[in-house]
Amino acid sequence: MKQIPAQRLLLYTLITSIFLIGWTVLHVYSSITQTERQQNELSLLGEKITKVLFHQKNNRRILAKFKDKDPLFLQKQIEPFQLLSQEKELIQKKLSRSFLPEDVLLKKRFSFLSSADNKLSFVESSIETGPSYKETIEHQARPVEASTQDLLSLLSILETDLSNPDETKPHLIISEAKIERKKSLQGDVWGILLNIIRREYSPSC
Repeated sequence: MKQIPAQRLLLYTLITSIFLIGWTVLHVYSSITQTERQQNELSLLGEKITKVLFHQKNNRRILAKFKDKDPLFLQKQIEPFQLLSQEKELIQKKLSRSFLPEDVLLKKRFSFLSSADNKLSFVESSIETGPSYKETIEHQARPVEASTQDLLSLLSILETDLSNPDETKPHLIISEAKIERKKSLQGDVWGILLNIIRREYSPSC
């Protein structure tokens, strides 16, 4: 058998060593990359689980706070709200002291403020039911006029405080609000038209 020259044998050994080193480096790099990918996937999975648990905990907290609330809250607490009561009182005083022909406008204004035309009234328009809630949209039956103080008071009553909810008020969300400035005989007033979502939660939440 012909003996392989020492130089060629050394070359073969060097090539084989380089190949083995390269293969080892690639294998180690692949293992590291796979490990990092698995760690990232575990991290993302952990975040998703945390979000799900937080969502469930938050839902249970909201359910506990808004359980057994009065579905007729708007009809009982908002619709009886007296709008522009100060203007109505001023007009009434003026009319009681004067009988001038131009008081026709005051009488017309007083009649409007005293009628159902300027009373808040809400009508259910649609209901959406989910796996853990029911949403009822209640829209204002007609636009009404209100003073700045009236508007602030209404918004304060309608605003839902998730940290300290009212004993009877359900979860209310103003989904649409049309507010425009108007002029009256006694100064500026606001025309308001609201759509309100009443959200009720089921025990499965």
